[in-house]
Amino acid sequence: MQKLTVFYSIFFFLSALYADNLFLYKVPSSLTDTRLKTDCPMWIELGDQTLFVGDQDMAARLPLISAPVAVNLPLYLGMSKKGTVTECLTGGKILALHDGFAVFSAPQLVIKALAITQDEHFRILPVEFGETIVAEHQGVRLKEADPRVSSLLERISEEKVMSVVKKLVNYGTRYTTALNNGQIAIEMQALFASFGLQSRVIEYSLWDTAVYNIEAVKKGTGNGNKKVLVVGHLDSISEKQMTDAPGADDNASGSAGVLAVAEALQGIELEKTVIFMLFTGEEQGLKGSEDYIRKHVVMDDIEAVLNMDMIGFCSKQPGAVLLETERLAESLVQRIATATRTYTDLVPSISYYAWGSDHEPFLKRNVPAVLIIEKDWAESPGYHTTKDTIDNLRGDYLVKLVRINLAALADLAGLQQPGF
Repeated sequence: MQKLTVFYSIFFFLSALYADNLFLYKVPSSLTDTRLKTDCPMWIELGDQTLFVGDQDMAARLPLISAPVAVNLPLYLGMSKKGTVTECLTGGKILALHDGFAVFSAPQLVIKALAITQDEHFRILPVEFGETIVAEHQGVRLKEADPRVSSLLERISEEKVMSVVKKLVNYGTRYTTALNNGQIAIEMQALFASFGLQSRVIEYSLWDTAVYNIEAVKKGTGNGNKKVLVVGHLDSISEKQMTDAPGADDNASGSAGVLAVAEALQGIELEKTVIFMLFTGEEQGLKGSEDYIRKHVVMDDIEAVLNMDMIGFCSKQPGAVLLETERLAESLVQRIATATRTYTDLVPSISYYAWGSDHEPFLKRNVPAVLIIEKDWAESPGYHTTKDTIDNLRGDYLVKLVRINLAALADLAGLQQPGF
């Protein structure tokens, strides 16, 4: 029976593929079940909506959100982190939007033109039916929170985290090759050192200019070589990048998060070694993380990477967070999602389409890595402009995302009893 079901699914898929009259149907994901997806195999889950493609007769079987739209195959997925995705998809017909993703159609000449503009912050891919682009995590919270972790999380305060964000914004610019880049690196290294960590500034070259990553190490009590990395990018960008790039959300928020986690662990013992990294060169194509991976770390020793990028903005009442990774890190992202539900009131959504931030170079080398990012990042005001200022941030929301990272780290690195 199962083989017949697969056969008929493929038959109907191919029939629809070559049909002249195809329609796109939007259905609430909450009303979409396995049976419906089996009966109508040309589907894509995109957050709170699932998209189905089929003939006119399909409408009678689906609880529709809106009227069907005529479409031509193939369909494409657009992803942008250098402006809104709709701005980047010039010439394309947007069919559905969610969390910076767009399902769209376009003539092949437009697709070829868009393909030329792809970089680390903008991509297009052919849609693969039967895939989940982003979905709300369906797990449940732990029956009982670990009181040691709950106590540890209280060390993360809104006042302290926002004061670090303010310090970073007040540099004026943190553009990777700006004239103040060396001084900022020295001050960040000193801040890590004040938490009792072994810290150093790591120089590399970008466009024949000396630029800097900052590393801090908290040695574990165990005998193994496995390490957990907590990272965020320090650099900012804008239309006046050399002099005025405040980068409050992108990414003073994530950098302050890395520093806050490092500070909270003072006097706390962990079984595994933790490396804290502030990368630069992210806005120029993940240059800092790539250099660090190639020259300064043994990839086989890295057990997990937590990446904080844009964690301070929410357009509505704080209620959700996006966890972005690839399937190879499914176990890791599920642990982070469980920590989210256990220690915060946020609902995690998960996307297995990772790109555009410093978790990506690790994933490309088969190291489990997850980006923890605000759910509404695609709506962040002032993104990559001089208007990315601190008044756009929600300190209460930012603290929750930092606590997610700290709770996940306590789990991953093996929180020890001393200190409580």
